[in-house]
Amino acid sequence: MAITLSHLENGLEVSYSGPLVAADINRVLELLLSHPRPFALEFYLGDFSGSGPVQLSPEDVQHFAGSQAPALECLRDLAIVIVTPQPELYPMALSWQEMLGAVASRTKVARSRGEALAWLEELGIQHGLDASG
Repeated sequence: MAITLSHLENGLEVSYSGPLVAADINRVLELLLSHPRPFALEFYLGDFSGSGPVQLSPEDVQHFAGSQAPALECLRDLAIVIVTPQPELYPMALSWQEMLGAVASRTKVARSRGEALAWLEELGIQHGLDASG
């Protein structure tokens, strides 16, 4: 899997391409904390549009949510949006969102980048991102 990071002033965009395995999603918190000012972040956008094939199980997602929830406590106000147009990944992303709901209440699973950016705008977050990627 190839991961492309875009450190923005108030957010982090991570684009994933290629096969998606458990180790890739387990790096999300590490990527968030790699930002020069992680506690000043307003949003994280994880774009899985270019990923595939998906080599994750529901158990991988459950493990990820369970292991990352305590660490995400320090980023409680962060808006987290995941773009997952793939039919096999979308239900897992919704499951992840539900599991993290108590810790990260501002989460969204979107089927398109445009939908994700519109949600950030609804929250009043100026992201400076292009809908086309």
